Amino acid sequence: MASIRLAYVGGGSTRAAGTMAAFVHNHGVRFGGSEVVLIDLVPERLAIVERLATRMARARGLDIRFRSTTDLREGLTDVDAILSSYRPGGFEARVLDERIPLRHGVIGQETQGPGGFFMALRSIHVLRGILDVVDQVAPRARIFNYTNPVNIVAQAATMHSDVPFTSFCEGTYDFPREIAAAAVLDPARISARMIGLNHTTWSISSDYDGQDAMPAIEQPLPYHGLVATAASPMTTRPVATGSPSTTKRRIRFRSRAIDSTPVIGSARPSAVHGSSGTSVRIAASHASWSRRAISSRSPVGRPKVIENVRLSP
Repeated sequence: MASIRLAYVGGGSTRAAGTMAAFVHNHGVRFGGSEVVLIDLVPERLAIVERLATRMARARGLDIRFRSTTDLREGLTDVDAILSSYRPGGFEARVLDERIPLRHGVIGQETQGPGGFFMALRSIHVLRGILDVVDQVAPRARIFNYTNPVNIVAQAATMHSDVPFTSFCEGTYDFPREIAAAAVLDPARISARMIGLNHTTWSISSDYDGQDAMPAIEQPLPYHGLVATAASPMTTRPVATGSPSTTKRRIRFRSRAIDSTPVIGSARPSAVHGSSGTSVRIAASHASWSRRAISSRSPVGRPKVIENVRLSP
C-alpha cells in the first residue's frame, strides 16, 4: 500500500470521471491514505468529478481523499505524481484542427497531420508553464502524460526539462485487438509489438496463441469506424509481417476519407463539444503560470519514454 499525493491536470475533463472510476476500481486498495487533487479551469466541472470520485471511493470503503482547485501552483505543491490529460482550446479548437486541413484536401486529427501539429503547439505551450511550476513546488514529482500528441509532448518535455516524464497511449494496445476482432479472432489471445507514433502505429511482430498471427489476418478486413460506414466499408490488408493501426486507413483511403468530411471533419468533435461552449479547457491562459519559455532550458539528453511513444532520438 502506498500513500501518495496525486495531481490530475485536466481533472474536470470529459474523461476525468472515467479515469477516476478506473483508478478507484482497479487500484484504489493499493493507495489507502492518498490524496488526489483535481486541477482544471472550470470549477463547476471539477465539482462534479470530485463528488463522483468521492462517492465511488466511499462505496468501496477506501481511504482516498479527493479535492479540487483551479490554482495550478496550489494543486501541484508537494505532490508525488502528476497525471497530465488536458485539451488546450477545448473541442472548439479540435473542430478547427480537423476542418482547416480538410479545406486543403489534407486529413488528420489530434495526433496526425497539420491538425495534430496544431494540437502539439498548444499542448507544449501549456506544458512549459506546468513544468516550471513543478520545478518550483514539487521537486520529487513525476509526470504521467496522456495529453496528445503524446510523442511530441514527451519529446519536448524530456529534451528541455529534467522533470521525470512518461507519455502513454492506449491505442497501441487497442489496435491489435480491433484487427483480431475484425478477423473473427479472440482479441484477448493476440499480442503485438507496435512501433511508430501514437494513433499511427505498425506492428513488427504479432502472435496468436503463441503462433504467428499474420496467416489468420492476411485477408482484407472490413472496418466500420469513424471514417467507414456500413454502406461503404473501408478495408485494410496487413502487409508483409506488420499490421497497421486502424487510424492509418485515413491515409491509405485518403479520397474516401475526405469524402467523409461530415464524419471526420466535424461530427465527432462538434458532437462532443455540443452547444455549451464550456468543453474541457486548459487554455492558453495557462501560459501565465510561467513566462519562461521551454526553449530556454538546457537539453538533458534523449527522450526517456517508452518505445511506442517516442518520436525520435
